[in-house]
Amino acid sequence: MLVERYYLLANGERPPPMKASGQYGMTLDTEKIEREVREREIEKEKQRKKRREQAKERDQRQVSDDAK
Repeated sequence: MLVERYYLLANGERPPPMKASGQYGMTLDTEKIEREVREREIEKEKQRKKRREQAKERDQRQVSDDAK
């Protein structure tokens, strides 16, 4: 790779090893943390949706009870 060769010539030492993920200098740790955060957000959204549906059912039951 030319870039590495120039890096070696300019610095006189080897380039640092590539990060595990390679892109944007992110390490596996930050990727893992971001994945966990996304999973938590998805889980929270599911719980909110479930609560909304339960509230709707409760409201419908109450309306039908009031109609009787």
